[in-house]
Amino acid sequence: MLKFYYFLRPSLPRSLILFIRRVRARFIYWRIRGVMVSGDSKRTAVLPSPGSAGVSTILMTHDVESSQGLSRIEGLRRIERQFDIRSTWCFVVDKYGDVADRVKDLVEEGCECAAHGLHHDGRLFSDPRLFEERMVIIHSWAARMGIVGFRSPSMLRDEVLMRRLPFLWDSSFPAWDPFQPQPGGCGRYEPFLLSPGLVELPVTVWQDYTIFEELGSRDISLWKSQISQIHRAGGLINMIVHPDYMSGGRRLGLFNELLEYLSELPGAEFRLPRELAQEFLARSEKASADDGHQVTQHRVP
Repeated sequence: MLKFYYFLRPSLPRSLILFIRRVRARFIYWRIRGVMVSGDSKRTAVLPSPGSAGVSTILMTHDVESSQGLSRIEGLRRIERQFDIRSTWCFVVDKYGDVADRVKDLVEEGCECAAHGLHHDGRLFSDPRLFEERMVIIHSWAARMGIVGFRSPSMLRDEVLMRRLPFLWDSSFPAWDPFQPQPGGCGRYEPFLLSPGLVELPVTVWQDYTIFEELGSRDISLWKSQISQIHRAGGLINMIVHPDYMSGGRRLGLFNELLEYLSELPGAEFRLPRELAQEFLARSEKASADDGHQVTQHRVP
């Protein structure tokens, strides 16, 4: 079904795609009866232990999916600067031309940048050979840019192939997201090792496209509900906000409200994925050395 969707999508009007996704999303939301932090019917997502309650890490990440999104980066950064927030920007390698200057400017501001696939066409994991061919190009581009992180387009994923990603961190697994083209997730609200040297940073909060375009929300109450539950457990608050969709006066006002809410969470701190992944690896290696065991990876449930 997923391959069929991406095969048809280029030929479908955007209005029809949005209509279909809205109908689907609202049916899903009715079916899950408003549950915001959970697993699917076969498993329950694992929040951190209560011992870390109220001490959360926030990752504010942005997937830039089009040239229009590229031109709207400054609108979000202008608001982030007011809160002294460093964010992460994920770029599609072969989508909208050379972004070297944009990456350089963001990094100089203290932000981080990541690779968001070669194309945004849903085919990265359709064939192992294609995955390898594309990943060579993606990683070569990332190395030139000093980039150490990756997020799959549309958060499509293949656990076996992704264990071979040549990056420090990945953020392609939702903790639990029933609305994505590939629904479900890893069931975790904390970082974990996807493979030795590769830290998975699960996306734990539903995306802006889901909240505003598909579910039709006109405020950030759904975000607040989800974030507060994760924060109370001391989980990772990892968000995706697209400059492609989060634009215009009203939407930018909601983004400002979101950052104000996040900034006032007691014990929560904005971080960069690179920092979090490096610290996680260092702690894992120390714990492993203390126990006399090799650091092991976690299987996605």
